[in-house]
Amino acid sequence: EEVYSQPASATVAQLTGSPPMNLIPSLIEDGFARADGFSIPVTGASGRVLLGIRPEEITLGGRLPGRVEVVQPLGRKIIVELAIGQYSRLKMAVPSGPQIRRGDAVGVGFSPESVRVFNADTGELVPAAPQGPPVPV
Repeated sequence: EEVYSQPASATVAQLTGSPPMNLIPSLIEDGFARADGFSIPVTGASGRVLLGIRPEEITLGGRLPGRVEVVQPLGRKIIVELAIGQYSRLKMAVPSGPQIRRGDAVGVGFSPESVRVFNADTGELVPAAPQGPPVPV
C-alpha cells in the first residue's frame, strides 16, 4: 500500500496499479504547475516536473473540461480515457453506473492531496505540495 500510495519514482508509479498512474508533463513557474489544459498551485518544486494522479482519484463533476475518448466497462468499474487540453490524455476509473459515452464533454477534477510531483528528468519523487485544486487554462 505504501509503494502504491507514495511511489519513490515515476517508474514505480507506472508499475503499480491498473491502470497505472497518469503522468502529466508540467512546468512550474511562479508557484503554478502549468500543464496542457490546466494549472495547479504547487510549493516546494521548480522547473520541469511530472504530475502524477491515480485514475481512481479523478472524479466527474470538476472544473476541468474533458472529452471522452475511450470507455472500457470492466464490471464494477469503468475506465474512461479523457482528452484534457490539446495534447493531454488522462485515464480515470469510476464506479459502473453513470452513462458515459465516447465524445461526451465532461467536467473532471482531483484533490490537491492526490497529486504526486516527480522530477521530469530523473523521475524521482519531489517533496512538493500542491496547494489547491486544478483550474482550466
